Amino acid sequence: MASDLLPFRRRWWGFYVLFPALQFTAIIILILANQRAAETGETSKAIAADIVCALVFVFCVSLYAPYTFFPVIRYTFLAVFLLYIWYAVSMLFGGKLIGSSRSDASFTSALGGLIFWGAPSLLMFLNCRRPKFSPYDERGRALTVAEIVRRNGFLYIGDVLDGLAERLPTLSYSLIAAACAERLHARAECLFKSKHTQPSPGLVFFRQFVDHLWLALQTNAVADALKTQLEAINPGQPNYKSDLTVISKNQLSTIAAASLASVSSYIDSSPDAALATIHAFLTDSHGSFEEELLSNTHALLRSKFLDRCCSAQAQQDLAWLKNLLKESATTNPTPSSIHQTRASASA
Repeated sequence: MASDLLPFRRRWWGFYVLFPALQFTAIIILILANQRAAETGETSKAIAADIVCALVFVFCVSLYAPYTFFPVIRYTFLAVFLLYIWYAVSMLFGGKLIGSSRSDASFTSALGGLIFWGAPSLLMFLNCRRPKFSPYDERGRALTVAEIVRRNGFLYIGDVLDGLAERLPTLSYSLIAAACAERLHARAECLFKSKHTQPSPGLVFFRQFVDHLWLALQTNAVADALKTQLEAINPGQPNYKSDLTVISKNQLSTIAAASLASVSSYIDSSPDAALATIHAFLTDSHGSFEEELLSNTHALLRSKFLDRCCSAQAQQDLAWLKNLLKESATTNPTPSSIHQTRASASA
């Protein structure tokens, strides 16, 4: 049995309001329409009322188990749109263009219903998408984002970052930060390469910071020497707008933040700066971490965040970072291992 079909599971509070309200409305419409049809002989209105009533009943069933009956929700919206199209066409060919009153069936009233009810229903049909992963467990309990990700066999970002702030000072945090910044640069450079263009001035400018950091790590240079080299970099007047033809403004900002934070982790001996680099790196594939807090209560944000969490790029980044943290905890960096780390980050 599907998890949201369980009869006594905890349901959305709106279900307990909408279900009886819609049922009561449908029954009233059905009774009044059939009474009027019996009195006046207008069977077309009774048939239309029966169709509307059936749609309401079907929609109520989908509210009872929204994940299982999600296609029913979509096609109910499509049926509403098609019903108004049929209504408008029948009035047009019947010659009833304008009614004597607002309650009379006419093309103008059908057109108004199509605008106010039909068009939004069509938009709902086109934009509604069933979540890829069930938000319920076997007992019908609503799952958090973390539980959904773990249950489907994916790495969860919170598990990789759990306790990292406390462990980072004991690891080669500057090397980890340099690798994260390198991976961001390599990804952006691949995008420029796929467009058959050279890396833009803004990207080249921030690349110099990461290159100097790798050199300092391999030669075990003092922090002041790296600081002097970075101060000698001439930014010129790069046209950062040219970067945005290939990568987004958010991507460029993330790369800039990761590049600056990575060198700061070396110069200032700051694990916090290294942690900021790691967060910037993961933000590139997972999005803002603030959305994760909202996604447990907002269905749309939850669906979008889950799509990013379980994407191939996000899972590859988490697996790579998890392996990098494991290696940093067990081995001391050497020039050859630093070179291998940079090569793995660029892959």
